[in-house]
Amino acid sequence: MNQNRAREFREARADELWRLSQILLEEGLIRDQEPITSAASQANRPELIDGVECWGYSFSRLEFLNIDIESNRHARPEGAVVMSIELSVAVFGPCLDDNDLSNPFTTLGVNIVVVGLSADGTKDLKCAWHFDRHIQKEGDPDPVLAHPIYHFQHGGDNVSQLNDYGKHLILDPPRIAHPPLDAVLAVDFVLSNYCGTKWSEMRIVNHAYKDLVAHAQERFWSPYALATAAICKTHAIISPWKVQNIWPQILIDRVIL
Repeated sequence: MNQNRAREFREARADELWRLSQILLEEGLIRDQEPITSAASQANRPELIDGVECWGYSFSRLEFLNIDIESNRHARPEGAVVMSIELSVAVFGPCLDDNDLSNPFTTLGVNIVVVGLSADGTKDLKCAWHFDRHIQKEGDPDPVLAHPIYHFQHGGDNVSQLNDYGKHLILDPPRIAHPPLDAVLAVDFVLSNYCGTKWSEMRIVNHAYKDLVAHAQERFWSPYALATAAICKTHAIISPWKVQNIWPQILIDRVIL
């Protein structure tokens, strides 16, 4: 991709973040828009690595408001309540044309941290999910356990330093395969799981929000979906991804590699 088209690509990603920050603030869904506006400024910065035009951004601790009571209806310990939800995102990858089917990210990390309070108000509680892109360097052995290239894990660094686990055993596996997330899709993921009332309303009446999410899904999920479709024996799927990188458990020997 030449410099002009790469600049347009970065400007489009930065504009999406600016619009996202405004929508979330106007809808009363975040405490402070600064994490996203800071990321928008980063997304506009030119980056050339080994002759490849790249882009990326990161932000930490975007705090959400309007958390549905329904989201902690089955919380444990019994009577625990969700006090806050914070989102952190870091993405980096090549600038790609809209119809490019390549893997859109070289690095990606999403952290969702839920902070709660025990029923008697005496104990702080924490739940965390981590989403990332598995990076396997050339020459590294294949992982022994299933390790989808994009996956969620419960726990991670955000809970590894806790000094009170009760009876909860926290393990690295399973790593749950999921399509890649940029900031727009990560925000939508949080809203769909913790702010469902507002999320459902926005998907009907907030056309600016719907447009942002739909375009992000098309950009980052279409190539992923096409790669997973390689499992269908009756279709000749042409994708630069290996389907086993997405679903390590696949044994179908007729998939196209």
